[in-house]
Parts: sequence; C-alpha cells; structure tokens
Amino acid sequence: MNPAARLRGRLNKQAGQTAENIVEIQLRGMGIEVEQIETGWRVMRRPRADGNGTQIVGATPMAKVLGDIFGVQPPSGRAVLVESKHDDNDRLSLSDLKEHQRTNLLRWHRAGALCFVAWVRFEPAVEVCFIHFPSVTDEWRKGSPLPIERARQLNRASRAALTNAPPPGPRT
Repeated sequence: MNPAARLRGRLNKQAGQTAENIVEIQLRGMGIEVEQIETGWRVMRRPRADGNGTQIVGATPMAKVLGDIFGVQPPSGRAVLVESKHDDNDRLSLSDLKEHQRTNLLRWHRAGALCFVAWVRFEPAVEVCFIHFPSVTDEWRKGSPLPIERARQLNRASRAALTNAPPPGPRT
C-alpha cells in the first residue's frame, strides 16, 4: 500500500473513532447507558530483513461486530443499537452502511431494540443526526441518498424516541 493511501486510511479511522466518541457523549447526555463495541484485530507480521524480530505489515478485523455502540435505555431496559457514520457531504447513501450493518440493525429492530444510524458531520460545524433505522431505509427505498435537510427532520423524532421510548413490543 502506498504511503498516501495509508495516511488516508489512518485519517479516516481517526475521524470514525472521533465520530463514535461524539455519539457516545450525546447518548450519555440523553440518559442512555452506553458501551462502544470494540473490533478485535488480527495482526499480520513478517520477519524483519535484518533478522531482529518481526514487523507489523497489516491488520484485518477478526469478525464483523454488532454495531458501533450498544446501550440500554433506563428505566425501560430497552436495548439501543447505533451505527455511526462520518460523512461531511450533504447526502448519506445506503452504500455508506455495509450489508452486515444493515442486517444487524434490522434484526435488532425486529427484536424490539431502538436502532439508529448516527450521521456525524464535522464541516461546517459538528452536527449529529440520529436517524431511526427503519426510517432511513424507507428514505433510501425512494432511490436516492438521504439529504441533510431530511436527516435533520428525522433527527428530531429520533431524539424524542431515545428520551421517551415506549415499552418494547412486537416488531414487524
């Protein structure tokens, strides 16, 4: 991998981690008990050319994780699952979520959890839009990316659901 690609990858990873931290802080501010879900990594090494030990040549995730943040909403005890996405563009695309992320959000939603995509933008100022997972898929079914203006509208309803969620019931 060339140095420019490696640097871009490192910067994207840092931006993603910063976005997750911001989402976690906001969820805690809404009274949600949260835990970030860490990804285990398999480190690849090779012997050093000089024969002195090994050097790291890469790393791959050991497994696909449930989501970025898992929480519990007191006092109901309802599960909360959040997948955070950092994108400074004016639109969020379905392709920004990987297949296993969509599958997990839908599976947990059907089981009664509150599931959200948290869209974090750093430009022009820090902004977090919580978008209830089934709502965002309804938008994407219309065939175009979710514009920031619509995300802001969905954010208001999503934040209300996070702070005043009804007890869990059957999901379709």
